[in-house]
Amino acid sequence: MLPGFHGSAKLFSSLVKALGDAIDVHPLGFKSYDSLTEHADAISPLLPQEGSFLLAESFSGLIALQLAARQPGRFKGLILSATFAQSPFLALCKIGARLPTSCYKPNPVRQLILKHFCLNGIHNPSLEVEILQAVNEVEPTAVKKRFRVLASADLTGLLPTINTPVLILESSCDRIVPTSRIDALLAGLPNAQRRKISGPHLILQTKPLIAATAIKEFIRAN
Repeated sequence: MLPGFHGSAKLFSSLVKALGDAIDVHPLGFKSYDSLTEHADAISPLLPQEGSFLLAESFSGLIALQLAARQPGRFKGLILSATFAQSPFLALCKIGARLPTSCYKPNPVRQLILKHFCLNGIHNPSLEVEILQAVNEVEPTAVKKRFRVLASADLTGLLPTINTPVLILESSCDRIVPTSRIDALLAGLPNAQRRKISGPHLILQTKPLIAATAIKEFIRAN
């Protein structure tokens, strides 16, 4: 399991519990690097060489897609949650990559932004605290590097080369990843299917039982 922009494995706890003991799960966090290639290089040795399913959330979908394109047949399947082959906010990411690192220090506005865009305003105090803690643990320099990656990454051309079975978990009310980005994944990947789940961007955290059911069905089928 690879997490979203925050890079922390801590937010997978509810999903891991929902998946149960039948599936051997290994949530991984990651550091920040200057390029998508460096992210993939760092993650690759931590993953099984064959026979596994790789789940990637949001930002990490780029890493998963690049790894699958590099080594056809390594993964039995990919599970991509609320992700994309190209950032939905290219202009903002380019601006974010140029802002001073001081802009990414913890601040009072951050919680409001996260609640609006990641949770769609859902009132869940304990989850809000978990998300804020995970995001606040990211060093400002790391945030800037990740914006730099998002500003330049475009894996659209690689999608037709990935024959691995792919399950795309789409949020029905995603304020970060629009349907057009999901449509682009489906159009480019030869062996992909979509499962829409009612909820915000962080569907793995807000709807873990529904997400776990979809994931287990996909694993059984492949």
